[in-house]
Amino acid sequence: SQSSLEIHDNNDDYFAVELNCGTPAIKPKRCVRSMVVSGCVSKPHSWPWQTALQTNERIDCGGTLIHPQWILTSDLCLSSSQPSAVRVVLGMHSLRATEPSRQVRMLEKIVTGPDGSNIALLKLVKSDYTHTTLILCVLSAKKGQYLVPGGTMCYVTGWGRTQGIGGGRILEETGFPVIDNKICNRDNDIVADHEICAGNTEGGKPSCQV
Repeated sequence: SQSSLEIHDNNDDYFAVELNCGTPAIKPKRCVRSMVVSGCVSKPHSWPWQTALQTNERIDCGGTLIHPQWILTSDLCLSSSQPSAVRVVLGMHSLRATEPSRQVRMLEKIVTGPDGSNIALLKLVKSDYTHTTLILCVLSAKKGQYLVPGGTMCYVTGWGRTQGIGGGRILEETGFPVIDNKICNRDNDIVADHEICAGNTEGGKPSCQV
């Protein structure tokens, strides 16, 4: 799945502000749908931290620009641990079009872990910043662990699979609220302390686990 996750919290103390992070020049729709698969087509370049990972000339995963030289993604997206095997594409809205804003960048380094986190960091050789390529705010390490409160709105964006309902080549988005882990775990302990449960509860079942 080619997607990135953005967390919105009204407490700015928890975010490290750098280069006007998290403030796109084009305001997103902030579409809210019942399922990620049935999301809305995003406004072009309204999620400027969204990136795509390219392996063997094929776009097959996504990531989030969190620093001028660093991409956050899942280690499940990496078929190779060699930086030379992966390219990062920035500034894209449509996978079909050759957009002037499109940047393809090589990697200097890949960092994975810690164990069990499914997190990977990709260090870019370089990137250029315009209104179509900006960084997303990240949680400040000074605050230590931070639990996202239930009801916080999250947004997923990406070019992921659409289960045969069309799309998948133009960036889409959808939003949903975080659900307290204790609610998700009422029937079974399916969400660990370091994971986020989000979506809509019907009969106590979460519709999305991050």
